[in-house]
Amino acid sequence: MLDLSAWTSSCTVTTVLSAVVGYAIWFVVCSIQARKRAPPLNFEGEHCYITGGSAGLGEQLAVLLAEAGAHVTIVARNEKQLATAQALIEAHRLHPDTQRIRTVSADVADPVACTQALHTAVRQQNGLTPKYVFACAGTTTPRFFLDYAAADFERTMRVNYFGALYTIQAAAKLMIQAGCRGRVVTVSSQAGLVGIPGYSEYAPTKAALRMLSETLYYELGIYGIMVHCFFPANIKTPGFAHENQTKPAITRIIDGEDEALEPRACAQQLLAGMAKGYPAIVSDPLGDVVRAVCKGVGPANNFALDTLYVALGWFAVPLWRAVTWWQVRDLVATEAAQRKAQLSS
Repeated sequence: MLDLSAWTSSCTVTTVLSAVVGYAIWFVVCSIQARKRAPPLNFEGEHCYITGGSAGLGEQLAVLLAEAGAHVTIVARNEKQLATAQALIEAHRLHPDTQRIRTVSADVADPVACTQALHTAVRQQNGLTPKYVFACAGTTTPRFFLDYAAADFERTMRVNYFGALYTIQAAAKLMIQAGCRGRVVTVSSQAGLVGIPGYSEYAPTKAALRMLSETLYYELGIYGIMVHCFFPANIKTPGFAHENQTKPAITRIIDGEDEALEPRACAQQLLAGMAKGYPAIVSDPLGDVVRAVCKGVGPANNFALDTLYVALGWFAVPLWRAVTWWQVRDLVATEAAQRKAQLSS
């Protein structure tokens, strides 16, 4: 009688090896295609414009760009913080004698101020149109949904969403007029991909940035302008320390407050993603899994790699959700009882 066991085993090994080799080739092809989407990054001698550039991610991004030889303009409201950040950035210039580091004090929540700030920056940079625009300005004060006033929601939406929208629209007009094939970056958050209790005032603004970026990826692409959206995890910034003062205990546990990233490392991840031509950029591997699971019909970073992340997400996301809610089960019960008593009194 014919023994098929050895033949079957050989076929199984061959099939597995073929699948692995095939996936590896697919991955390489997708990686090459992703890099072809974007021209090489070259910051030297270019004007880089950063809102929220006086602290945290924006400040460290400005430092990295100065180290790469860029002319940098940072925008924020606080003039004292701007001056401090300017001194830090100037100390990191690649060409101290020729690089210009400028500041503009403006409130990005004001559309007129946004446009004026950009035109002021162009004048201060000797007429040089920004080629790289980073909308980093953002704010949040974490609380439970029932504890917010209407003004809280409106203010956060104006700064986080409309501030980026106004900045990008004004910058895109300048780029198109100058024939500049530039890039714009919106800074969303992993909270824009995952609903977390305590972020009802913040997360929707970051989710809105994701869809704005996805829309502009195609629309501004008509004019040769590339759009990236950054989804970082928590970052160790003065703003993050402020958040923790009002952040509910449930939010702190889910958020992992002790796992915040250093601003410089986060900025490096952003620039690395831009260099790869990724439309959606994250700060860590877990962020890639969440990003891929939530991608919808938007452009893929690397189709082969995103497929793998989605497969991992099918198992990892439900497990994370179950473990997380088990961790906060007692706090959930306590909050429910306290809220009911408060509203009944």
